[in-house]
Amino acid sequence: FPSHDIMSPEQGKKMTIQQHLERDSIKNKHPSWKMAHIRAYNRSWNKELTKLPCQVCGYDKNTELTHIKPIHSFSLESELGVINAPANILVLCRNHHWEFDNNLLKLEDIPNRN
Repeated sequence: FPSHDIMSPEQGKKMTIQQHLERDSIKNKHPSWKMAHIRAYNRSWNKELTKLPCQVCGYDKNTELTHIKPIHSFSLESELGVINAPANILVLCRNHHWEFDNNLLKLEDIPNRN
């Protein structure tokens, strides 16, 4: 993969976490910054999901895309397209996102997207 930041979504989706971490523009950055790029790819590749209401409460003014299986739990060989696949994404309002991340809201209590 090219070491510069310009690539097609198809190239990005086939990139593994390891390849992402080895990019010149990422290498020497803080770990949280490195993973923020993977979350940014998610928002870019799944723009249509950002227009949907919260799967829990229906709030539709500002929703966030949440990984069901967290990025850190994937192997370094996992492709970014798998990590950011719509099947691994929830659409939640900020409050329900926080509750999900802090184990106050369980996956089985979240309705499927329509």
